[in-house]
Amino acid sequence: MLDASRKLGIYRNPAMESDVHRKMANCYEMMGDYETALSHVRLAMEIDSLNNNLIGRIADYRQEGKILIYMGLSLNGIGSLEKALSLSEGMDQSLKGINKLSIADNYLVLGQLYSVMGRSEKALDYTGKALVLFIQANDGRGEMESNLTLANINSDLGDIIDAKRLTDLSMKKAAGLNLGTSRHNQLLASVALRAGNMKVPCVTRKKLWLRLKSTE
Repeated sequence: MLDASRKLGIYRNPAMESDVHRKMANCYEMMGDYETALSHVRLAMEIDSLNNNLIGRIADYRQEGKILIYMGLSLNGIGSLEKALSLSEGMDQSLKGINKLSIADNYLVLGQLYSVMGRSEKALDYTGKALVLFIQANDGRGEMESNLTLANINSDLGDIIDAKRLTDLSMKKAAGLNLGTSRHNQLLASVALRAGNMKVPCVTRKKLWLRLKSTE
């Protein structure tokens, strides 16, 4: 398809070509071939830059950032994600649908990365922005992930009250979406430990015992 498109002359569709390169990058990414994935993203970047496709360039930098992070190049990945955000600055309120969710996802990934790096202030800022956009877009999964990330950050900061409150909010959203809550329970256990609450409710111990018994 790409070969045919290049021969169309004035009828060539560069935006479609760059989108196809991003889709191919996604396929190689899922196969673990990050080098080939990266080459396709950079071909998309070249096309989008030549054709002043701003939305495409934002998507390119976002995808490049994620691939670099998967390759273990976190600082480079952060640079690409922040480039995507700088290009989209001021657009987050006017964009709709998948484009708004892409920006929200950028914010969330950066929030999670800065949290792991111990840069709590930036982590809170980016994750808070992600949460606002996910709520506006009515994206329950994004809202759940954002609240859970905020809970983790607050737990690291020693604010166990907010950590528990945000974990409970995230858990309710996860339950409503029929999603797993193992990460929530793990964080709640950590919060309880920080608060000095070592006692596990009897009903929880009984359920755990029955589950272990059933696997014997």
